[in-house]
Amino acid sequence: MNFWRYTIPEVLQQNAANIPDKTAYIFDDVSYTWRDVERMSDAIALSLYRRGIRRGTHVGLWGVNSIAWVLYYFAVQKLGALAILLNYSYKAMEMSSVLAYNDVAFLLVGESKPDLDYRKTVDAIRPQLPALQAVWFMEEELAEAAETPVSAEEQALLRTLQKETNCQDASTIIFTSGTTAQPKGVLLSHYGILNDARSVALGMHWSESDIMALAMPMFHCSGLTCGVMIGMCDQMPTVILRYFSPRVVMAAIEKYRCTVFNAVPSMLLIMKDHPDRTKYDLSSFVSGTMGGSAISAEEFAEVCRVFGLKNYLSVYGQTECSPIVCMSVYGDPVEITVDSIGKPLEGVEMRIWNEEAQRPAHDDEMGEIQVKGFCIMKGYYNRPEYDGKKFTADGWLKTGDIGTKDKNGYYHFVCRSDDMIIRGGENIAPGEIECCLRHYSDAVHTVRVVGVKAPVVQEEIVAFLAADTPLDPDDVRRFVKAHLANFKVPKYVFQLEAFPMTASGKIDDKALRAKAAEMVAALQEQGSP
Repeated sequence: MNFWRYTIPEVLQQNAANIPDKTAYIFDDVSYTWRDVERMSDAIALSLYRRGIRRGTHVGLWGVNSIAWVLYYFAVQKLGALAILLNYSYKAMEMSSVLAYNDVAFLLVGESKPDLDYRKTVDAIRPQLPALQAVWFMEEELAEAAETPVSAEEQALLRTLQKETNCQDASTIIFTSGTTAQPKGVLLSHYGILNDARSVALGMHWSESDIMALAMPMFHCSGLTCGVMIGMCDQMPTVILRYFSPRVVMAAIEKYRCTVFNAVPSMLLIMKDHPDRTKYDLSSFVSGTMGGSAISAEEFAEVCRVFGLKNYLSVYGQTECSPIVCMSVYGDPVEITVDSIGKPLEGVEMRIWNEEAQRPAHDDEMGEIQVKGFCIMKGYYNRPEYDGKKFTADGWLKTGDIGTKDKNGYYHFVCRSDDMIIRGGENIAPGEIECCLRHYSDAVHTVRVVGVKAPVVQEEIVAFLAADTPLDPDDVRRFVKAHLANFKVPKYVFQLEAFPMTASGKIDDKALRAKAAEMVAALQEQGSP
């Protein structure tokens, strides 16, 4: 592959010049051409520039998927500012922490989720954020941007500003969860994001004749790189959906004859089992990528059969990799596709590292998956202590995942080496939930959060608490829901008199996970959810 050395605004500009009248995005039944996207994002960029946003300014974007979100993201890129992508489920505690830790100076707020009032959240946290200079609501300014002409002089100013940005510069911060309470901001470059998107599109054999339904959240790499950017790099019309809803996705596929839908396994499984599935004509849907969590060979084969999928491939990566470093090989049979995570993308090196022996692992020998290549992050923002832990001395990114490589060069994911919980494609840090629970009551003196295997969503969250007084599990869940995103709320809350301990006096997490599985199974046998 001939790697591009463009910035994100330069690719957008090329599309607007070469295919101005071709549909770029569809949102709420309104189509936007590449000329529209270029002109509107220019108008927005000029407005932001007049209000003080400059090269290097940290600008937060918070909202559900929308055309406004896309246009404002492009506008921020045109100014050489750094786009800080915020989870649309964040509540006040999460927002306050993330905005402060990542030096966000301006916050662009989009459409709220139905269960979360962004205006009230912003009003609640602003007194705690003296560095936050201004908050603007994207939807309120979108109509004006749509009608605002951009003069030749103004356009020349923007192009001059764009020339100050190099393709290797950081463009975006996206957050990842590990085992710590504070999400880490991953610095991704124009070069990494764009070429990762192109690599996936080439590996999938997509072209400008395809049409994508985009329901993955755009604040995730999955939605940004494998959605917005693939559409732009491949000149593929993209139907933007606010968030995943099986009926909305299926209706969009039918209406717009979408050929591509990238997903996490839980999305496909929910759609497969949906009672209204047969009411929709989904015959155009033949292709996509699947990653973020595991799926059994039987489930994958059934998904392909039910939807008639001809080209559905597995991908592997993480936010620190923009995100994809490995994917299935086009044309491989289903059994190979689901059994492995494929082979590295062109320009990516992968190895399985035997830490104990301090050498690369032999074929079929387990070790940590480590990667190098064009798409690797520039580091964590404001977290140099984690940069040192994430990279080896000779520059390999440590994924924290355990895997193998077979004699044919295919890589296989085995398990995670850390405590991160994956629920419905969301990476959840136990430490963040534990931090919240410690504030539940002064009576609580020990907290531990673990994951247990579950159908469809892969893992459910289990919270263990030790306290001096009896606790109400429902009240504990309500407390977490009031402070953290809904997907972080434990499904199960158990109070323990004592935690299992290791010989060294630490909580025995292995024994605790086994206990969690046992207690959840007992509840299910009793008929509890």
